Amino acid sequence: MKRRPAPTEGNDGQNWKRGRAAELQQQARLDGQKRKRVITPALRTVQVGNRVYYVPPDMSRPYAGGRATVTRAPRLDVLNPSVRLKFADGTELTVPLRQINREGVPTETPAWLDDARRRPSWARLVRQFEAHGEAVVTQDLLDADLALPEYVPGKNQGRTQNPDRIKLLSEQLEQAQARDALAEPTARHRAQQILGVVTPKSLTRAQRGELLPLLVDAARADAVEHARRQARRGGRGPVAPEAARHQPVATEEQELGRLDQEQRAMVNNIAKCIHRRYFLSDKELRDLTDEDREAEKIQRTLGAFIRQAQMDTGLVPVKSSSGGRGSELHGHLHDSLAQAYPLALEACQMLVAGKDAHALTLALQVREKLLAHVAANTELARARRKHHTGRYFHGDVLSVREQHEDGSMTQFYVRLTILYGEDGHSLVVANAAELEALTGTRAGPQAWTSLCRWVEDHSERAGGRKQGRRQDDDEHLIYRSDRGSLPLRTGLSGYPNLIWAFECLRRALYVEHIRGGICQSEIPAQHPPPGQHRFSSGERKSLPPQSIQKLNE
Repeated sequence: MKRRPAPTEGNDGQNWKRGRAAELQQQARLDGQKRKRVITPALRTVQVGNRVYYVPPDMSRPYAGGRATVTRAPRLDVLNPSVRLKFADGTELTVPLRQINREGVPTETPAWLDDARRRPSWARLVRQFEAHGEAVVTQDLLDADLALPEYVPGKNQGRTQNPDRIKLLSEQLEQAQARDALAEPTARHRAQQILGVVTPKSLTRAQRGELLPLLVDAARADAVEHARRQARRGGRGPVAPEAARHQPVATEEQELGRLDQEQRAMVNNIAKCIHRRYFLSDKELRDLTDEDREAEKIQRTLGAFIRQAQMDTGLVPVKSSSGGRGSELHGHLHDSLAQAYPLALEACQMLVAGKDAHALTLALQVREKLLAHVAANTELARARRKHHTGRYFHGDVLSVREQHEDGSMTQFYVRLTILYGEDGHSLVVANAAELEALTGTRAGPQAWTSLCRWVEDHSERAGGRKQGRRQDDDEHLIYRSDRGSLPLRTGLSGYPNLIWAFECLRRALYVEHIRGGICQSEIPAQHPPPGQHRFSSGERKSLPPQSIQKLNE
């Protein structure tokens, strides 16, 4: 049994009690002191006309959590500053400064809403409520101007109402509200799609129906917050142009494989367009002048003279095996082997009959034919191209068309440059890094390698000049149709991370084509420009069937 240390001159065994007593006394003094109220910097800058929230300690009070306009700014030189608030119904209250908040009443965000906000489709939903955010911000500016006193010559010293500014803000408010009303049905439809993915399965049907208004309100609140962060010049709108607002959001790796039904349908559409070679051909952009045609005619004539001179001097020109009937060397290659076979049979017959000298003569002739075959084959192998270079397809601008139920369509263009690798056989995506940087999507090298293997396996390997092998269902190459849903095909397990590459291409479709590196001059005149197009019945009848059904070709 361990004994306590014997008391010494400096420690009588009771020091721990004295230390604990001193700590308790210090804590009692701190608890008895009156805490000093601290005013946050956000509340110190409250001015007349600002819109704030009334957040009292007891939320059961009247107007608790409501939004009001500041009619009297607080005095910061007093101990307990207060402000005067005016609510929407005209009621005015004087409340302490610490009971207002600029950000609203803090609430806990449910898990399903956090899941929805992490998805890439949430950013598009917020953009569809962009007009609502502009309307709210414009309404705040208009209310702040209307709260100012009217201008009276010789009497006003501070800020006063500006009739021109109020008129401008009123017009902008009406325009924003009109655009918000037009975008409301489409935004609610997209919200229902997102809700179908993130809704917990444990909820009843009635409980699920109550989540849609919450999701729409959250999207509207994010749109308002985004609009308030935009720099404004006296109510005349954002400083940045419309095309510069695109801010790609980097996604997490675990979110790349979780796509809704609409996104999966678009992935199938992209796969079909790649599979059917819907690329804009560079030949369509080449318009030869009369001088160019005359120069080509002269080159063809000179080439004919050179080939005739080679034949007269005994030099046999070597042609490519893929064009024309072939060269004379190909004829020698075939004839030498065809003539050697019957001579070899005859030599065997002479050898069986005992005519050794005749058999030896025939064997020497067979040997000459075989040597001629080997020489012709060696010459052809020397001239034959062993490695492929350049692009795999006939173009690098992929055309994707999305059909809508109302008969309209939306045309997209994205640059996808697939080249032959250094070995001359494998394929590489040359602009993979640009696509990832443009969309903020981390696909990785394995995803693009799987995409190249998928293209090769669904191609006749004719240098991209022919269409790929036809499938039983070209509309569902990645996700198959199963009772109204689109599950992933099981045969794609041999292409790891292939969905990530298609997801990166899908997001690149929604980026403006100018920012994607596609110039307007690269789109031929007979192809539709990017964006949504609507055709009347007369226009559809005037177009040929292939222009309506396969406009991408």
